[in-house]
Amino acid sequence: MQFDIKITFNLQRGDHDRDRRERMAFWDAEDTVLWFKQRGYTLYKRMDANASHVVPSLPSAEVGLDEYPYSYYENDMSNPHIVPLRAYGEGKVTFAQDSKNRHVAIKIVHQDSDEHRILEFLRNQDLETLKEHCVVPVLDILSIEGFCFVVMPRFVA
Repeated sequence: MQFDIKITFNLQRGDHDRDRRERMAFWDAEDTVLWFKQRGYTLYKRMDANASHVVPSLPSAEVGLDEYPYSYYENDMSNPHIVPLRAYGEGKVTFAQDSKNRHVAIKIVHQDSDEHRILEFLRNQDLETLKEHCVVPVLDILSIEGFCFVVMPRFVA
C-alpha cells in the first residue's frame, strides 16, 4: 500500500505556535511515518504528545562508530536524567534511523529552489572529495509534489 503525504504548512517563519503544531502533526502523522518507513527510514518518535523533543524509535547500541560519513555517538544509559540521542523535532528538520540503524537528519526543501539544486550537486559528488573538504554529504533525496526531503548523516555531539 502506498501512502501519499503533503506539506500543509508554510516553511517560512510565521505564527510560531500554529506552525509548531502543524509541523509536529505532520512529522507524527501515521501516513508520514509509513511513507518514510516504505523508503527505508524509521522516524524518531516524540517523547510525549506535546514535547518538542524526539528520540530514536529503534534501539541503538551503547556506542556507535560508523564509517564516514556517519558519526560516532555515545548512548550512555547510566544517567537516568539524560535521554540518549534526543533531538529537537518540531521544525522542517527531523531525525530518523536508516535500514542499517544509522542515524540521519531529514530536511524539507522546496523543489527547484537554489537550495535544492545545490543539494543535488552535493549528492552527485564523490564521497572522498566531500570528506576532504569537510562537507556533510547528501545521502538521499526523496521527492513529493513541490518539495523534497534531503537525507544527511546525523552528527551527534
